[in-house]
Order: sequence, then C-alpha cells, then structure tokens
Amino acid sequence: MSDQKVSAEERNKRVSTLLHQVDEAVKQSKFDLALEKLRKVYEYDLKNMFARAYEERILVMMVEQERRQAKVEAAQNIEEQVTAEVRRRLNDFYRTQEIETQKRKVMQKEEHALEEQARRASVREWKEKDSEALEQERLKRFEELETRMIAQTRQMLQESSSRQLADMMSVLERTTASGGSKSIDRNVLEQLKNEYEAGLADARTKMEEAMAHKLEDERRSIREEAFQILQEDHRRAQEELIRRMEEERQQMVTRDQQKAHNNSLEAYRSLMMLTSQLELAYEVTQPLLRSLRVTLSIGEEEHQKVEREVQVNTYIAAVRETWKSGKPAPDELEVLQSLQRLYTISDAEHKTITDQVKLELGLPDEIVPIFVIDDDQHILAFIKHVLKKTYQTIHTSSSIEEALPSLQKTPPALILCDVNLGPGKMGGFTFYEKLIGGEYGDALKKVPFILMSALTEDFFIKSAKELGVKSYLAKPFTRESLESSVKAVLV
Repeated sequence: MSDQKVSAEERNKRVSTLLHQVDEAVKQSKFDLALEKLRKVYEYDLKNMFARAYEERILVMMVEQERRQAKVEAAQNIEEQVTAEVRRRLNDFYRTQEIETQKRKVMQKEEHALEEQARRASVREWKEKDSEALEQERLKRFEELETRMIAQTRQMLQESSSRQLADMMSVLERTTASGGSKSIDRNVLEQLKNEYEAGLADARTKMEEAMAHKLEDERRSIREEAFQILQEDHRRAQEELIRRMEEERQQMVTRDQQKAHNNSLEAYRSLMMLTSQLELAYEVTQPLLRSLRVTLSIGEEEHQKVEREVQVNTYIAAVRETWKSGKPAPDELEVLQSLQRLYTISDAEHKTITDQVKLELGLPDEIVPIFVIDDDQHILAFIKHVLKKTYQTIHTSSSIEEALPSLQKTPPALILCDVNLGPGKMGGFTFYEKLIGGEYGDALKKVPFILMSALTEDFFIKSAKELGVKSYLAKPFTRESLESSVKAVLV
C-alpha cells in the first residue's frame, strides 16, 4: 500500500509510533536518530505541532550538548596544558636536581680527596712534631741516664779501690806483724801493687760491663715507652681527625638536603602560582598539588605556608593591577574586596599591601589632609574639585588668620597658600617665614608648603626656593600642573 493511499487513521497511527520512537531516542540522547524519525513524521504530516516541538527541543539539546562538549574539551585542553606545563617544569626541576647532584658528587669527591690529603698532611705534621718532641725527650733522658751511670761507676770504682786498699793494708799489717820491726821487702810491695792494680782493673771492667748492660736496658725501656706514647698520640690524632671529618661531612650532607628541599619548595610554589594564574578549578588543582607534595616530600605545614604565600602574592599582584592606572573604579574595588575575602586578607594586611603598591607605583596617599588658602573662591573651588578626585580631605580658607586655629589644632600633610591674599592680610611669604621659624609650633614647622601666585618673575620663584618652599605654582595653572605639584610633594 503506497503512502498516497494510506488512510488518515493509518497515517495518524504511524505518526504516533514515530513520535514515540523520537521520544525514546531523545531520552537516550540519540539526536541524529530522533531527527531522522522526525523527517519521516513530516512525510506524513508536515505541520505536526508535536514534531515541531520535538525538533525545537532536539536542536536546543544538541546545542547544549555541543556547548557542554566544548566546555569539557576546553577543560581537558587546559588540564592537558597545565599537566604538560607541570611535567615540563618537573622535568626541568628533576634535570636541574640531577645536574646539581652530579655537581655535588664531583665536589664531594674533590673535597674527600682534599680532606684525605689534609688528613695525611696533618698526621704527617703531627707525627713529625711528636717524633721530634719524643726524640728530644729521649735524648734528654739518655743524657740523664749516662750522667747517672757515670756517677754510679765512679762511686763503685771508689768503693772498689777502697776495698783493694784496705786488703793491701791488711796484708801489710800481717807482714809487719810476722816480721817485727823488719822493713818490708821491696818485692812484696811490688807484688801487692800489682795485685792492687789487677784487682782494680778487673773491678773496673766488670763495673763497665754491668753499667753497659744496665745502660742498654734503660735505653731500650726509654725507646719502648716513647714508641708507645707516640702510637697512642697518633691513635688519638687519627680519631680526632676522623671525628672532625665526619662532622663536616654530615654538615655538608645536611646543607645539601636543605638546599634540595628549598628547591622543591620553590618548584612547588611556582607550580601553585601557575595554577592560580590560570584560575583552574579546585577539582583540577588539588589532586595535582597533592600528588606533587608526595613527590617532593612536602609536609602539610609547609604546604599551608606556601599556599599562604601564594595567596598573598596573588593578592598583591591583583592590587597592583587594579591601581596601576590610578585610583580604581568602584566595581574594581568590589572585585578586590571579593578576592580579599576569598584569601582571608585582613584589613590591616590590605592597607599595608595597598600602601606598598601605591608607593611602588608612585601614587599618592589619598587619605592625607590638605589645606588650601586663597582669597579667590573660584580658585579654591577649582583646587578642591581637582584634588578631591584623589584626596579625601581638602580644607579651604580665604585667609591665613582664619585658617590658623584649624592648622594648629590638626596639622595637615600639605599647605597650599597664595602669595598675595589682599590688603591688610598676611601674605604667603610672611606666613611661611613665621611657619618655619617655629612661631606657630613645631608640628606646623615641618609641614610641606606650596606657594601659588600670579607673580612669575624669577625674583619671586628664586626667593621661594631659597626659603625652602617645596614648589612654586604659577597662576593660572592647569589641572595637570596642580596634580603634578601636589603628587611630587606627597609621594
């Protein structure tokens, strides 16, 4: 049965079936299949409102799907870029670490060689010094020993001679006693003399041999004692050198480990700054940083410290970016406040950071009070209008006499004063001379001063500079010259 001959009831039935299939395809996100079914529906009923609704819905869903897919792909690309950058930096870091390690090994080898040479030289020097001292001590003891031995030998020889002499006298006495008053035979005396000399020589020989043996024993004892002392000194010197070398080596290892850990912290800080600058999602950065902490052996306390440093540095960069074109707009300040809350930056920290950034950028402090004195209300209004854009507190007065009570009560950061304030009124030059002379108090004496005048002759400008005036603003002045003069004084 052809399509032309299909009855209305059959056509409606087929359309209903096709729409049901479209619905199922949509639920399964098979949009191409759903669109194909819709084309068949249009063959039966070109104006079917359900088909039109489905088509519109499918097109919207396809656009949303493409948008989500694009976001996913963009996130994946960013993640891949970050991962690639992280890997590149890690590779650079590891390559640097490897180079540093090789350098350290070479340096350690050279240091060990130098230490060994120094140790040997020290031991050799120590040995030479100790050996020399011990040799001198040994020679001294040898001399003392020889002196003592010579004295003992003399004493023993004297004792032996006395004994021989006594024996000889005994023989003479016996001979005399046996012969009566007869004179002693010369032969007997000669025999006695010979016996005395022989005994004396024999005693001397024995004595010398005994002394030589004793001297040699004493020398040997002295040498052995000196050798033992030398060995003990060398052992102590060796142990002391080894102890010192081990301490120095341990200190060097500790320094190298600390240096390597500092490099790891710096690499971690750089990568954390990178993820902050790229404004990656928390779900992307945290697993990466957690893995990096494990790789680089960074503890939780160190992580928190580095994270705080990164947050503060990021906030400083944001403040610098906000203020680099001058005073920021209200919406920019709101963004900065949101960032301040996100990073838990206190108001005191915020003020310190802002003041420092403004000082770096050469921007003035807008909260300082400024006092302007001029008898022309139009000039006062113009100055206040210009300065009010930057500075919050601008006081004005038409005469010095009127301004003095307020000035003495609360000294400002800057005074702008006209030279000629009208007849009968104190002028700017006179006021400044009294001011720096201390007539109005020490507090006002140090306040910077700018003179304003239509008198542009060199005489007045030179006089003002000689007095110490910070700036001489010639009337009529422009907004730019006014801002520049005030900024030059206050920054």
